[in-house]
Amino acid sequence: MSLLVSFVVKPYHGQVGMGDPETHDYPQWETGEELAVAVPQFIAVGTRGDLEGDVAVEVWSGELGRHDVKLRSVFEGELILSGEHAVVGSVIGNDLHPVSLSCGRHKVAAFTSAEGELPDSVYFLVVD
Repeated sequence: MSLLVSFVVKPYHGQVGMGDPETHDYPQWETGEELAVAVPQFIAVGTRGDLEGDVAVEVWSGELGRHDVKLRSVFEGELILSGEHAVVGSVIGNDLHPVSLSCGRHKVAAFTSAEGELPDSVYFLVVD
């Protein structure tokens, strides 16, 4: 696996995301209890709130393997990009980081820090 980007962001309204920078379609939270929500062009992952502190975000590419790290799987699906990169971070905070990816469909998995706590880390894996 290869690390594409790593940063820390303030998770306004308890969420961070990954998606197409050209989309105006953002996934809607039905109850606020979901671990993640998605539309074809954007994935949003629930985190701890912005008053509880920042959240670490990483984007990786490669194959999903087994690791000793205990992570919670919160999303597996497809992300559609209209251009040559995605953005990752806080849409609400306008703190978005570009990630170079090809135009088209990508299999993506999202993980958060261990179960039983409000996530302080989010990991996106773009599966080759």
